[in-house]
Amino acid sequence: MNMLLPATILLFTITAVMLLLTTYTLPLRHTPTVLPFSLLTIGIALWTFGYSFELLSQAFAVKLFWAKLQISVVAIMPIIWMVFGLSYINSRFLTSRTIALLCIIPTITILVIWTNDLHHLHWTTVIAPRRGTFPALIVTRGPYFWVHTIYSYVALLIGTSALFRSPRPVLRRYRYQTIAMIIGGITPFIGNVIYIAGFSPIPQLDLTPFAFAVSAFVFTWSIFGFQMFHIGPIAYKLIVDGMHDPVIVLDAHGRIATTNTSTAPILGQEGTLLVGHYITNVLPWWGQIVQQEHSEIALEYEGEQRHFDIRLTPLLRQGGRLRGHVAVFHDVTDRKRTETALRAMYDAQSDLIAQIAHAKQDAEDANVAKTEFISFVSHELKTPMAAIRGYTDLMSMGFAGQLTPTVEEYISNIRSNIDSLVMLVTDLSDAARIETDQFELDFNYVNLDEVVSQVLRSTDSIINNYQHTVVHDLPQDLPFIWGDRRRIIQIMTNLLSNACKYTPGGGLIRISAARDELSDQFIRISVSDNGYGIEPDQQLMLFNKFFRAKGAKQRGINGTGLGLHITRHLVEHHGGKIWFESEVGVGTTFYFTLPTVAEPQLSIHTPNISSTF
Repeated sequence: MNMLLPATILLFTITAVMLLLTTYTLPLRHTPTVLPFSLLTIGIALWTFGYSFELLSQAFAVKLFWAKLQISVVAIMPIIWMVFGLSYINSRFLTSRTIALLCIIPTITILVIWTNDLHHLHWTTVIAPRRGTFPALIVTRGPYFWVHTIYSYVALLIGTSALFRSPRPVLRRYRYQTIAMIIGGITPFIGNVIYIAGFSPIPQLDLTPFAFAVSAFVFTWSIFGFQMFHIGPIAYKLIVDGMHDPVIVLDAHGRIATTNTSTAPILGQEGTLLVGHYITNVLPWWGQIVQQEHSEIALEYEGEQRHFDIRLTPLLRQGGRLRGHVAVFHDVTDRKRTETALRAMYDAQSDLIAQIAHAKQDAEDANVAKTEFISFVSHELKTPMAAIRGYTDLMSMGFAGQLTPTVEEYISNIRSNIDSLVMLVTDLSDAARIETDQFELDFNYVNLDEVVSQVLRSTDSIINNYQHTVVHDLPQDLPFIWGDRRRIIQIMTNLLSNACKYTPGGGLIRISAARDELSDQFIRISVSDNGYGIEPDQQLMLFNKFFRAKGAKQRGINGTGLGLHITRHLVEHHGGKIWFESEVGVGTTFYFTLPTVAEPQLSIHTPNISSTF
């Protein structure tokens, strides 16, 4: 009885310590490993508490109740320890389904112990202690006891081996933390083996609850001395193993201390199998980079060559002494491939730009040559053509004698061809000036009525050839136009000639003018016909250089495709705008605006976009 008092005091102390640890850890239960650890401390508290009352109770039935309560707790605790160990290393084996399956045997054990009086499978006999002996029940173990014991020992061994297989962190704090947890878990296991084997120093004394005193001490030491649930090997495991980049930790002597799972393809095998090996024996090229903070190297990785940027970071003790290195292999293969592709694209673009620049220069040289040639030809042709035209005029006036009808017809054809040739040369010359931006206008005030009269006289032959009727309706109060008279005549001539050529014989052509609706500083002039009209799919190209409308050749309509192109530029050089409206089979109307003052405020005209240029 003299041993009973200190034994129960120790048991109650262990119970109190475990309950305090539970109170501290339960608020952290959402952290991995904390919940199984809290359940473990609760189980130890119940076990020691129950064993205390088994020893203190006098009645047999009460002792038996506390003994059964202890077995109920003992049945589940090895599973809790196993879950704790597996969660400590973040094992993939640990799932809700696995835990449920593991709890089948403990559940059966609890049912067996509380119904033992019916079948005696756990205890075949249970008797009260004799007077003068240690006050614990004397039991004879039944067959199921050994099933429960073996199952519990296997679970304890799995949980403890999981702690042994936890990563070896470089920081000493976390390494000691793991060692402390192993000691705290294995000590009660040793005490239980001694008790069951019959080697307890006091007969019937179960050393297992007392061995929990060691567990209570080391658990308290781990939690408060090493901040066990702040961060630990499990955090290290989750962070480092979760990294896609391979990581190797070396000690001060260049030996592998730990690795993550991504290093296996580089090392050639699992890094855990190479712990303690010199890195230079595993990776012969390591000596080339060990003195550099970071370097790039090409390695065979998962069956293909990949490029890695290796960053080597020293680990220093508080005094500045080298503790080891952390090497992180960052895969830069995609970046390398991108750089190579971009370099190839850059080289290709540089070559293309050089070719384009060369072609542009050639084109500019050719364009200059073309422009100079056109200017030269235009200048050289105008003189003989003027002479031919002059001679034909003299002949038609009878200065060469009486002309026969046949000769008059020949002279008329010559004059018509000369006029067409003069127009072609003029158009080519104007187009060349537009391209080289050498277009100059001689601005002055121009009377529109006089311009229209002159245009009608110059186009009289073409109007008569087609037997058109031309109506011009010009208000008397129109102001003068500020522009180049010769170029305005050219604009009107081009538009009127087109109206004549693209209208079937006997058509009606109308020339109108009025102040612009959007600005009184502009006059809006229109030339309309009731001719063929312009196909919708050709309208956007109408002002393009050398463009001719569909059907022009079939209808025998001559032209260069430069007239409207030049007309647009002439109008725009005056500060005006040109557009048209057309409907196939109904006719076409061209509108353009010209200023009435030297510096007009430009009007904003927004006609149908499909026909505006």
